[in-house]
Amino acid sequence: MQGLYCVADRLQIKVSATYLQQYLPRSNYLSTSALHAFGCRWQMFSCFFNFMEEDYALKLGSQA
Repeated sequence: MQGLYCVADRLQIKVSATYLQQYLPRSNYLSTSALHAFGCRWQMFSCFFNFMEEDYALKLGSQA
């Protein structure tokens, strides 16, 4: 299930980047490369957090 969250996050970031690239002027301070870098970092954080949350839930379940 965790893999689906990462794929959904990646797809949402890609759609946002494409939308901003098309509809914002090129002179805008929010460049596409900056958005991409932010998206990659956010995706890594999100996947790591979901992984840690799953691991913690498994540990709690084994203690009961």
